[in-house]
Amino acid sequence: MLNAELTAVLVGMESAGKSTIFSKLTNYVTGEEVNFRGSTVMCRRAVIHGTNITIIDTPGIRHQSDSETTRMALNEARQGDVIVFVIRGTHAAFELKMLSRELAYHRHRVAVILTFEDKTPISFCRAVEQFCQAHGVPFVSVDARAFEHRKHALIVQAVRSAKLLTHPLHEIFALDLANVDPPNTLLEHTKVGPWLALILTILLFGVPVVAAYLFASVTQPYLDTWILNPLRGFMQAQRWCPVKWCKLSATTSCRLFMQN
Repeated sequence: MLNAELTAVLVGMESAGKSTIFSKLTNYVTGEEVNFRGSTVMCRRAVIHGTNITIIDTPGIRHQSDSETTRMALNEARQGDVIVFVIRGTHAAFELKMLSRELAYHRHRVAVILTFEDKTPISFCRAVEQFCQAHGVPFVSVDARAFEHRKHALIVQAVRSAKLLTHPLHEIFALDLANVDPPNTLLEHTKVGPWLALILTILLFGVPVVAAYLFASVTQPYLDTWILNPLRGFMQAQRWCPVKWCKLSATTSCRLFMQN
């Protein structure tokens, strides 16, 4: 790490997907835990897999709360070569404005990673991408849960190509977009959801039972014909009784034991 190519710092709100991206980029390396100076706030430091780029995962920032932790995290971010804003696609405009406001008068190399790609309308992602490109800010959109190798390469490229901004961040990221609420699934529907959940529960436990009954009904005649009936005939022909055989074996064993 002493000869690191550069240091990139992940900065974002809570639950934005920073830790997931950190794990994916470092090939699930836990990372070295480092204290912020004069505090108990922790961050993680590791190297991006396949590169010599050091990446730091900072604690999530809470809106209008835990301001001391926020200041400490952002102070650590200012020590890095590149600040990587990790923002949720569903709240891109708000989070970009808030993060840029916290770093308003500090000129840095900046890149943007938009998460929740699968829950964000394509037109919305394109609007954020075009906005970033217009200001020379590298942009990558990802679905952190289904992270592709191609995205890994794009993020590395974005970090390396990040340039020093010529204007304060809060002037650049004045993006006017509304937040997007993720679409509700059928299970979250107030009327259909409970009934659908009940049906799925019944299917989960009922289908295996019905399948086992049908399987037994189909296979039972073949088992009787080819296995059980021949076995019964063999036992009757040999006058062999399992109970008597067990008693005889036990008696013989006892006699041999007493003789020894």
